[in-house]
Amino acid sequence: MIRQRGWGKISKIGRRALIISVAVSCLMVGTVIGYFIPVSPWAAEDYIPSIYLKGDVLKKLEIGREILDQYGEKGKSDRNIKTLNMEKLVSIAIPASNDFDLYIIAEDGRTAMLSGKQLANFFIGFSSENSWEAVNPDYPVSTNIKDIDELVVVLNERQDDFGLNIINMEKNITYITPGRAYLSASRFFDYGGTSSKDLDGTSLETSTFKEKYIIGLKELTGMPEQGNMVLMGAEGQYQFVANSTETVFEIDGNTFKYSGSSPKDSILDLKGVVLDPSASSIMDVYYDAKGFIGSGNDVLLIITDGMGYHQYEYAMENGYAPFLASISRADTALSVYTPVTNSGLAAMLTGKPPCESGIYSRKQRIPEVPTIMGDLLKEGNASLLIEGDIQIIKTEVEASLHSDTDADGTIDDEILEAAMDSLYPQAAFMAVHFHSIDDAGHEYGDLAIGTMERIESIDSYIRELASAWRGKIIITSDHGMHSTDNGGDHGQFRYEDMVVPYIIIDGGLS
Repeated sequence: MIRQRGWGKISKIGRRALIISVAVSCLMVGTVIGYFIPVSPWAAEDYIPSIYLKGDVLKKLEIGREILDQYGEKGKSDRNIKTLNMEKLVSIAIPASNDFDLYIIAEDGRTAMLSGKQLANFFIGFSSENSWEAVNPDYPVSTNIKDIDELVVVLNERQDDFGLNIINMEKNITYITPGRAYLSASRFFDYGGTSSKDLDGTSLETSTFKEKYIIGLKELTGMPEQGNMVLMGAEGQYQFVANSTETVFEIDGNTFKYSGSSPKDSILDLKGVVLDPSASSIMDVYYDAKGFIGSGNDVLLIITDGMGYHQYEYAMENGYAPFLASISRADTALSVYTPVTNSGLAAMLTGKPPCESGIYSRKQRIPEVPTIMGDLLKEGNASLLIEGDIQIIKTEVEASLHSDTDADGTIDDEILEAAMDSLYPQAAFMAVHFHSIDDAGHEYGDLAIGTMERIESIDSYIRELASAWRGKIIITSDHGMHSTDNGGDHGQFRYEDMVVPYIIIDGGLS
């Protein structure tokens, strides 16, 4: 059973006693206030409580007087009440996919489910007798739910970039959408506090509660015990949780929420959970490089854009990465969310999660914190960034940009040539960003022969650089790649995208 604050710790008998206590207090307050304040003549007729259309929609929709006045029409009910077309309401909330079901849930738990494709003639309206109710003369009588409490959209197909994904360093464990979670969540009232007021020598006391829907990590994974975990949010929030055994998540409208011990430890739009995470992260690049440079070692960072750990393993096992297979085996390292080049590169060069660097998607390019290049510049040390044809993120030094001058379909040979030409005199820090593994992965797929051939080429480039460099070398990726129907992609909370290799070697190898 999930344990939680508030009613999660109160027995059924205790809950009834608490309800009675609150009710009596409210009745006393109402009696006193009602004696002095006349009842508004419009209160019973004009007050319309709001209900919510939520779940697997892009925006939670409040349905109340404003919506009813704007879109309500008469003529669908023999009682001549205003009704709202459910297809219209769902379109305003924007389902995350066209393949969904709609659950109409009453306050007493009675529920009707309809296909999202059959909502054109389905209506809800408000009446003083039945509150919000379904008005559907064309449908079976079982769909005419009264006292509607909530409307929940539930997808019938997987949308990894919408729901909550739980992974570890080796596989995708489970995935659930907010709508699907509502159907199995525990509903409880979280204690908000107690207040009192003295009136003519009598203390009137009341307690407040907030209704919440929660689901436990153990319920989601089916695993009785959990260890450490890392949580990541939509804007790159990054939270380490030391013991996840009793962790629960709140379903909040159309998102998941994690409540930490303080607001700064909470994540309002939770996108994924990594169970038993590796000790390594791509953010370590910044700290490892600073440590090596501080000890008198120059550092070469080689970025194999788009090569996940599973691709690295497959390439070594199938003979596509002989040099990588000849050196120390890579550690598994976590990328950051969203696993795209902008946020990954910023995480490496700043040592900060996206929520701190300010770069959490392809839209941001200017870090809000210094990069290692800026730090070294202040210390009087030179640094270089050897890039493709554009500078992905802005740093304190201008990137050396290159294009496909020999028209062979890749810029990585030009990047290698520029890197080799820049070795003497050697900078304290040089980052070399190869792009073709990512390009091939998008076109062919993560484990396709075309992608493996690009890994083979980059493997030879790494050998050449490792032979010439004098100092420490860090080899890692900004993100990985997963298969799609048309090739490959990344940017989702999947182990293929989120887990990458991390290698540290000494230069002078061949």
